[in-house]
Amino acid sequence: MNAWKGTILRVDLAAKKITKEPLKLTDAHQYIGARGLGTKYYCDEVSPKTDPMSADNKLIFMTGPLTGTGAASGGRYNVVAKSPLTGTIGAANSGGYFAPELKYAGYDGIIFENESKDPVYLYIVEKRFEFFYEFVKRTLDAGKGKIDAVRFGEDLGTQLSPIISPDTFTRLFGPKYRALFELVHSYGAKAMLHSCGSVRAFIPIFIDLGLDILEVVHVDANGMDIKGLHRDFFKKIAFCGSMSVQTILPKGTPEEVESEVCLRKELFHEGGIIIGPANIMQVDMPVENFVAMCKAIGCLDPGSA
Repeated sequence: MNAWKGTILRVDLAAKKITKEPLKLTDAHQYIGARGLGTKYYCDEVSPKTDPMSADNKLIFMTGPLTGTGAASGGRYNVVAKSPLTGTIGAANSGGYFAPELKYAGYDGIIFENESKDPVYLYIVEKRFEFFYEFVKRTLDAGKGKIDAVRFGEDLGTQLSPIISPDTFTRLFGPKYRALFELVHSYGAKAMLHSCGSVRAFIPIFIDLGLDILEVVHVDANGMDIKGLHRDFFKKIAFCGSMSVQTILPKGTPEEVESEVCLRKELFHEGGIIIGPANIMQVDMPVENFVAMCKAIGCLDPGSA
């Protein structure tokens, strides 16, 4: 039972009704994993003759027993439905923060059924916020003043643009992030937010909400050039990352890597940046470039490599 929250959320789009029901633990134990369990629910509830484009088709979001843990692939989930392309059951999987936060909100899966004539969205943000607020508070209490920064996670941008409008972000999530940042500050710590992609449009909002550090800084995304960020936001917010894992680290020379580090050290000679990779270092990055980056930053003894 510890691997599961024990609750499935059922959403009737036609009736605009949401109900909670116990997870079928026997099925969860026999059909292990998000794909297996989601497929079992689907087969039990939907006829093989159902038209994929009809209201009788169902859309099932399902997590697995390791979702929300530190296990490898613990951030993934499956979406199960009858595919219009093949006429058989289709199962797509994805990663990110959605699946762990669905678990943190208290649900193992969501079953969408029937259809709505108008666009709708499912609002589970409040439960997520309540969980994380208490989690962060307990962590800071346990740290007894020894925690320097608390890192929050979002992904608000693609390579080209934001995935949500700044106005919508401010309206739906702004007050909650303000409360979280204020909580962190009340313990004397800094607030750091991870977000991939093109998020320049959000930076003034982050500053207003009280964010101290924006982490990863994908300089290859639209509007995220490090010189422009320094020009417009220096001393208003700090940055972490910014060494491209798409271009300079995997494809540049050690000399080019060193040059990029020196540019950041020159721009931010008064502080305001933690230089490092702009995300997880990829397998195509030459070791020589990693060493060159560390040496240029000054975190590696030049004689040790």
